[in-house]
Amino acid sequence: MSDALFLPKFEAPAHVLGDQDSQLTAQVSGLIKNILVDVGDQVRKGQTLVELDCSGAKLRHRSSAAEVDVLKAQLILSRDQLKRAEALRKEETISEDAYSRQHNEVAVLEARQRVQEAMVDQASLQVKHCRLIAPFSGVIAERHAQLGEWTQPGSPLLRLVATDSTQVSAQTSASITEQLLAGSEITFIWGEEELPVAIRHVLPIIDAASRSREVRLTFVDKQAPPGAAGRLRWQGPQAMVPAHFLVKREGSLGLFLLKDNIAIFHPLPHASEGRPATTDLPPSSQLITDGRLGLTNGDRVKVL
Repeated sequence: MSDALFLPKFEAPAHVLGDQDSQLTAQVSGLIKNILVDVGDQVRKGQTLVELDCSGAKLRHRSSAAEVDVLKAQLILSRDQLKRAEALRKEETISEDAYSRQHNEVAVLEARQRVQEAMVDQASLQVKHCRLIAPFSGVIAERHAQLGEWTQPGSPLLRLVATDSTQVSAQTSASITEQLLAGSEITFIWGEEELPVAIRHVLPIIDAASRSREVRLTFVDKQAPPGAAGRLRWQGPQAMVPAHFLVKREGSLGLFLLKDNIAIFHPLPHASEGRPATTDLPPSSQLITDGRLGLTNGDRVKVL
């Protein structure tokens, strides 16, 4: 029996995705002053990719910072005046209205200072956003920016794809998904290469049109590049017997086994004509191959 059994191999179409695939956009308006990368360039996280003309933003930052200094000076004077007003109030030589006006002036100046400091922070952020920084390491896949163009917030400048962290996506039917989860020796076939992969997770969503589920897998060692299309191949978990050994008796497909020189028909409930069938028979079972088509259950068999 062991000579007839085989472990089936299954395949499903698959392709490689980058864990990170981002359209990098401008966050402020400005003239593109410098583009430091091009399509195909490898970049590292934190690297400057594009520079905008920051003259206006820097000017607004300096102006806002100077206004904060003015308000700080006014506050020093106004607080000193409030202290004198408090002393005069104790001596009852100043009216309550005059004291209240002085107290209110300090509160107004403090509020204006907080507003102006927020404007300084905003201007500082605009200056920072004049440089487009790589959020992760990867390769430049697309370039939309051109030197000298005016860009607006949200305008796409570059597309960055991570290359050091990829995963395989495969769409499989419900039955094939079960075989994959229980299978072994899973590989991604890409060109002439067979790259070992491991199941990461099965998405708990069934596509309404194809009735399939998406399986995500990670590379064990060497990785294929993002966008690579190939096939997922794996070995089934349960032994199968070739279709040509199957015979039909009383409407059931099965096998003839030899036991004490008697032909015993063993039905395989899940077998289909013309297709290999799964079996849980022990490999030591004696399978009758020659003359099986003319046998009936219980026939005595002479072994030659």
